[in-house]
Amino acid sequence: MAANTTAVFTRGPIVGRVFVDTAETWVLNPVNAKVLVSAADKPNGVRVQNFSACGPGTTASDKITLWLDDGTGKYQWKSFLIVGATPSTTVKEAQADFSLPWVFVLPYGWRIHASCYGGADINVFAYGADFEKVD
Repeated sequence: MAANTTAVFTRGPIVGRVFVDTAETWVLNPVNAKVLVSAADKPNGVRVQNFSACGPGTTASDKITLWLDDGTGKYQWKSFLIVGATPSTTVKEAQADFSLPWVFVLPYGWRIHASCYGGADINVFAYGADFEKVD
């Protein structure tokens, strides 16, 4: 089999964001999970490396769940915790960061969804880059 000689590079950073505020209690068929990153129109995939969450105001502790969606179903993938806080001049808002220990490329047509378990108001972010083919 011949080696792939077509270069593929990342093209500028991407940031995905969704606001999750409805509790997701279904682990087999999440109905409240929202699309965070999509490779639906990215034939070379999307690299995703880091995630973060931030409560915009008084936030209860909660679990953020990330779901992989291949177009036929959503599958529970990763979870991370956000510790609640009541922000003030001496207390910052609730924040959490999660990094994958490897470079993950979301395949063409797939999506990453995010949801929360307890229904806290939380912004969830994903950081990475689109891939582009260089001819």
